[in-house]
Amino acid sequence: SSSAGASSSATSSASANNNANVTRANLEIYLRMEGHKLNTITPSTLYTYISRSISEYQQTQNEEISRTIARQEEINLRNQQDREYELALEEARRKEREKEEEEQRKREEEQKRIEEEERVRALEESRISEAERILYLHGDEPDGSDKSEKCVRIRFMLPSGQRALEE
Repeated sequence: SSSAGASSSATSSASANNNANVTRANLEIYLRMEGHKLNTITPSTLYTYISRSISEYQQTQNEEISRTIARQEEINLRNQQDREYELALEEARRKEREKEEEEQRKREEEQKRIEEEERVRALEESRISEAERILYLHGDEPDGSDKSEKCVRIRFMLPSGQRALEE
């Protein structure tokens, strides 16, 4: 029997270019023909062997391209999801900062309000204690009988002409 056979094989290797994130594929096709009838092979038979080898090469190349596209789509999807996650995370952080700033502002306002109330209360207490001290030092109110004492009389008159608080 004659051993004029043809076989084809495709090998591929992929290496990733880290800088550009591009996958490169090196494909090699081998068509090996052996046998003593190789010298007598007809051109149409040789064409058939070569066509089948090219067809297998194209199929292998198309599969590699499909895998590359699918990987790139996965990478793009993952990158998009990462960007969306980062945006959502930043938005949540911004809202948290705003919330903390608002709470801090409210605490400061409350503290200022309390301090102002304390200041007003202390001022009022100071006035009262000063008035009590003056009364204590000078005695009771003058009765107005002694003209040498400086005192003022106030008379209140209502619109009807009636006097209010007369003694």
